[in-house]
Amino acid sequence: MTKRVPHPISMIFPMMDDAEIEELASDIVLHGLREPIWVHRDGSILDGRNRYEACYRAEVPCKALTFEGEDRDLLSFSLSMNLHRRHMTISQRAAVAANIANLEHGTNRFADKIEGSIDPSTKTAAISSAYAAEAMGVGEKSVDKARKVKSEDPELFGKIQEGKVSVNKAYNSLSKKPEKDTAKPRRSQSQGQPRPLQSPTISGNSSHGWPLAPVSWTPSARVRTWPRRSRRMPYRSIGFTWTQFAASSTAWWPG
Repeated sequence: MTKRVPHPISMIFPMMDDAEIEELASDIVLHGLREPIWVHRDGSILDGRNRYEACYRAEVPCKALTFEGEDRDLLSFSLSMNLHRRHMTISQRAAVAANIANLEHGTNRFADKIEGSIDPSTKTAAISSAYAAEAMGVGEKSVDKARKVKSEDPELFGKIQEGKVSVNKAYNSLSKKPEKDTAKPRRSQSQGQPRPLQSPTISGNSSHGWPLAPVSWTPSARVRTWPRRSRRMPYRSIGFTWTQFAASSTAWWPG
C-alpha cells in the first residue's frame, strides 16, 4: 500500500523511538488500532504518525478520519490532540514551541490566527516566539534558547525532545567558550637574564689636564656629602661626594 506522508503541522511533536514503535505495533496486532489517525483533505497525516507507522510495520489497515475544518485551525487542532495525552516537561514543551516558531511560510495557511510578520507576497505569517510560548505555556526566553540549540546542534535538540537534557543545560553548553591561556610565557635560557643597571661615569680630562674621577650616584659613608636644605629635614644629601662634585663641575663648567 502507498505510504502516507506527514503534514508539517504534525511534525512539531517528536516521534517515538524504534523500540517503542515496535512495542506499539505488537499491541496493535493483538488488540487492533483503538484510536484512528487524523488526515488532511490532501491525505497527509495531521495526527497519529506513531500509530500509522506501527500499523504500517505490522501490515495492519490503519483507520483514518478526515479533518473537515479550516486550515487556520490546524495548529490548535494538533495542539489539542497531543497536549492532553503527552506528559511533557517544560523543556520538551519549549522544544515543541521552537518547532512551531520555525514553521515555514508555506505551512502557515492558518495565518489569520497567528501573531507574526505577514508576508504580503504569500499572505502568510511567520509564527513569533511569543505566540508559540503562549500556546505551549512556557517562557519566551526558553523558546529562544531552544531555537538556538536547534539551529546550531540538531542532535542536542533531539535530546531535549526526548527529555534527556534540559533547555538551559543545552543552551549553556553552546555558549561555553574554550578558556584562553592567560599564563605569561616563560623566559627561555637563550634569551638570557636582563642586563643590570650601570652607574653613569664621566671620562676624559678636565680643562687643567687632570683625569676626571668616575661619578657614582650612591653616597659615600666615609666622605661628607654635599648638603642641601629642606623644609622637612635640616640637611639632605644629593647623592655624590665633594671629589665627585669637583670633577663633575669641572666637566660641566670648564675654565
